[in-house]
Amino acid sequence: MQALRGNGRRRLVVSALVLSFALISVAAAVGERPSFFADGKTQMAVDALLVPHKLPPDQPSVAELTFATRVSAEDGGHPPSLRKLLLETDSQVFFDLKKVPVCRYRRNVQPSMDWDRCSRAAVGMGMIEFEIAFPEQSAIAGGGNVLVYNGGLVNGKRRLWLRFPLSVPTESVYVEPLDISQVRSGPYRTRLALTIGEVAGGSGLLKTLSLRLKKGVFGSCPTGRLLFQATGIFADGTHPAGQLSRRCYRS
Repeated sequence: MQALRGNGRRRLVVSALVLSFALISVAAAVGERPSFFADGKTQMAVDALLVPHKLPPDQPSVAELTFATRVSAEDGGHPPSLRKLLLETDSQVFFDLKKVPVCRYRRNVQPSMDWDRCSRAAVGMGMIEFEIAFPEQSAIAGGGNVLVYNGGLVNGKRRLWLRFPLSVPTESVYVEPLDISQVRSGPYRTRLALTIGEVAGGSGLLKTLSLRLKKGVFGSCPTGRLLFQATGIFADGTHPAGQLSRRCYRS
C-alpha cells in the first residue's frame, strides 16, 4: 500500500465511488436513498434494509439485514475516529442465533487462531475501508473484506466478531466485537453495537463499512414500514444520529 499520489489517489477515488454506489444501492432496491446525519463537522451517510422486501404481515420470516455507512468531514478533511456504531432495529426485526454454531474466540486470550475452524459459525460478510492518516504524510487507503462470526453469549449479550485485514503499516488482521442486546423503548426491539478499537496505532479512520447479516435474522411487515435508529460515537465527542424509515411489502 502506498501514499495516495497520482494513480494511487485515482484508485482511492474509484474505490470510494464503488463503495458509495454499494451504499446507495441498499435503499435504491426499493426506491429510497441513504439518510444523512451530522454533528458539527462530522457527517454520516447511513442505510439499513431487510431482505427480502416482501415479508409476512403477522409472523416473522427468515430474512437478511443489510447495513452500510460512510463517514466524512464537512470540510473535506480527515474525519474523526469512529469509536462505536449503534443500530437499533424495528420491533418487527429480531435475531435468533441459537441454531448457529459458535466460534470460540476470546480476544484477550487468543491473539491468533485458526479461523478455518469457525467457517460454520460465519453469519455474514461485508467490506470495510479506512483512511490511514500518519502525521506529516499523505493519506493511505486500507481495508478489505469483512467476515462476521457468531461468538456466542458474552455478559448476557449475543456477540458477533468482525474480522478484516489491513496491510498498513504492516500486514495485520483485526477482530472487533459487535454486540446484540434487547431494547424496549419506543418502536425498537434490538440494538447492534459495534466497537472499533485502535487501528494502525490509532491512525486508522473508518471511512466506509457495509455488512450483510445472512443468518439468524427474522422479520415481518405489518405496517409497510420498518424503522431503524443509527448513532455514531466519535473520538472528538461528536455523535451524529437519526432515524431511518424503510419501505417493506406484505407477502
